[in-house]
Amino acid sequence: MCGIFSFISREPSSIATVLVEGLQKITYRGYDSVGVSVLHNEEHHVIKAVGNMDQLAPLMPKKSLQAHVGIGHIRWATNGSVSLQNAHPVASKHFALVHNGIISNIDDIAPRLPKISVLKGETDSEVVVHFCEHLWSNNRSSFFSLERAVELLEGSWALAIACTKNPESLLFARKQSPLIIGEAPEGFYLASDIGSMPDTVTELTFPEDGDYGFVNTKEIIVYNNKKEVVRPTSPHVTTQQTATKGSFSSFLLKEIHEQPDVVRSILKNNVQKTESSSFTPSFAESVRIRTARMHLIACGSSYYASLLGVHWLEKIANIAASPYIASEYYWQCAEDKMCAFISQSGETADILRLFSEPLKPKAKHTMCLINSAHSSLSRLVPRVIPLYAGVERSVASTKAFLSQITTLFLLACAWGGEEGRKHIAKLETLPTLLDTLIKGSYDFLATNIPPLLDINHYIFLSAENLYPIIVEGSLKMKELSYITSTAYTFDNMPFLHIHPHSMLIIVLNKDHEPLAHEALALALQDHAPFVIVITNGPSDLIPPHCLHLETPECDHLVFPMLATPFLQMIALVVAEHRGSCIDQPRNLAKSVTVE
Repeated sequence: MCGIFSFISREPSSIATVLVEGLQKITYRGYDSVGVSVLHNEEHHVIKAVGNMDQLAPLMPKKSLQAHVGIGHIRWATNGSVSLQNAHPVASKHFALVHNGIISNIDDIAPRLPKISVLKGETDSEVVVHFCEHLWSNNRSSFFSLERAVELLEGSWALAIACTKNPESLLFARKQSPLIIGEAPEGFYLASDIGSMPDTVTELTFPEDGDYGFVNTKEIIVYNNKKEVVRPTSPHVTTQQTATKGSFSSFLLKEIHEQPDVVRSILKNNVQKTESSSFTPSFAESVRIRTARMHLIACGSSYYASLLGVHWLEKIANIAASPYIASEYYWQCAEDKMCAFISQSGETADILRLFSEPLKPKAKHTMCLINSAHSSLSRLVPRVIPLYAGVERSVASTKAFLSQITTLFLLACAWGGEEGRKHIAKLETLPTLLDTLIKGSYDFLATNIPPLLDINHYIFLSAENLYPIIVEGSLKMKELSYITSTAYTFDNMPFLHIHPHSMLIIVLNKDHEPLAHEALALALQDHAPFVIVITNGPSDLIPPHCLHLETPECDHLVFPMLATPFLQMIALVVAEHRGSCIDQPRNLAKSVTVE
């Protein structure tokens, strides 16, 4: 959700420019306000705006502020409304602060503030900065003020704090919210997202839960429970991925077109091209342990991917698998099972909650599927399976979802023994099939889907084994176009919902044509103004006045991977017709890092 990017320079430099460049890299997380603060001449120069980065640019000082310390933040409102007063950074007389997370005992902290404290906003973060100010007034030490504050606070936080009395030092603290420190020749960076780290960063330090400390121009000092600790470091390997849209109208469209290469990366890193399609050593080690029963735990789009994974694990590998939404999961039911956690960011709060006290893992084995190699989840789970989707700049997920379902299919093949290996060949042709499908499809859809602005309900329909991708397609429609959208199976479709102001999208595998025939007949009878039918290859069933989308012919088990880009592009075209913001839809966050 919110994002932190802060910098302490070894030499005085144009801090504000560096902060804006870093924040720009994490705007894909979703946000509704943005701000930076530069500590110059023992004064906090706070610049912030409601809206996106474009609103911040005109407010930046014309003359560069040369300084050692600066903090920056993009905020997605969870505590307090969207307003300039609630935007970060928040400041008191001597302290300026950026905060990700939620302080759960703020009602206990606020009464401790002296009456002279003036709160201008509604956030817990502002109470924390004034609390640090109050503690500092008693001991005149910014470090001890932070230490006392985190001792009394409850909830979750990643904090970066600047103090006017320490112009060459930056305080930090972390609990249940991601925070990374990167060292570069020019100084140190504190960020919530590794994607914001510049290429000059050579080494990464990952503070753990309960850690706090400070970074100056020379070193990182970390404490936990009033004792100095040393945290291991790891090298920073840059991805060299471009952050430009190129010739595409949006990052979302670009990332849809990148999906064939994502599948190629998955196969390259997990499958060795031999006569028997053996697995690479790293993937073979990750899937070495097999259990008869398995739980898949996830949220949002990742949860919909897990629904499809359950189908494949049962069909291909004969594993009794069950899907769970992470916020509703408890370890008590996991003692003799494998638990697989699926998270794009690896920072999903509802998943990380399961690893915190007093909850203790009781699963026999745990593993995770994540798209971020340095995430919190990757350090909590022994078996990590990368998704190889690369960075998604669009807030709504496309290629990460496809990478999840492709990897889950590969897991089912791996645990299916000899029978499973027979199915791997069905994946090896997938990148080429995706290339064929995606090329030109957007232009075709943009031309053939009319701007049906009076539509107030989108209905997605399929057989039960394709339900996970249509519920994900329905989610994309809601995320991008802000309009009501629902998904049903053929057996559970309430036909009374079909009316002249509804649009019907049917995903049809060849062996389910009889089930779809009635749905199509009723839709046309009830005057649905537009019907799209996606089929696995050609079909004689589709009436000529329906928009018929054919995927290349493929095995029914692979069909979900091919139908998914069509569903993503339909949502994209509809959203464009409605004038929606494609890459940063309102009220949508990339990674939910608070409960």
